[in-house]
Amino acid sequence: SDQIYAKILKSTLIFPHRDIPCIMIATGTGCASFHAYIQSIMGNSSNPSHLVFLGFRNKEKDFLFKKDWEDFEKSKNIKMFTAFSRDQHQKIYVQDRITENGSLIWEYISKGAWIYLSGNAKRMPDDVYESIKNIVKLFGKLTEKIATKFMSDLEKLNRYQTETY
Repeated sequence: SDQIYAKILKSTLIFPHRDIPCIMIATGTGCASFHAYIQSIMGNSSNPSHLVFLGFRNKEKDFLFKKDWEDFEKSKNIKMFTAFSRDQHQKIYVQDRITENGSLIWEYISKGAWIYLSGNAKRMPDDVYESIKNIVKLFGKLTEKIATKFMSDLEKLNRYQTETY
């Protein structure tokens, strides 16, 4: 008989009090933590609105929890943006959707939103970080140096958290 060794690791993400808006960004299986969090808050109309950015290769092949995400999006509390990188000739990634919605992201950050990133640890985390830093710089009218400090402060305050693998 074959044996499989596995290890279950606890999530490192710390979610804020439920009255604080979140910006959740995930690729692939990284969406599982956000799926669980949103399931836990659904049905409470006093929750703030959250932004969810999801990236998958193909909408029909690997859009994890597709039906649930579609149901979540029907609530007034969830604004969802998807990127399917292999469904068209020109690849579209979550950082592209983030950049397209820069004004909205800045509005949420200005209101104290916490930002979460989960998924692939290759280029995506750096690309997303740079996209958000550019939004902070543009909409906050900050210099590069001050925008970099702003992002660093978000991390120190746990308002920018990553769980990548």
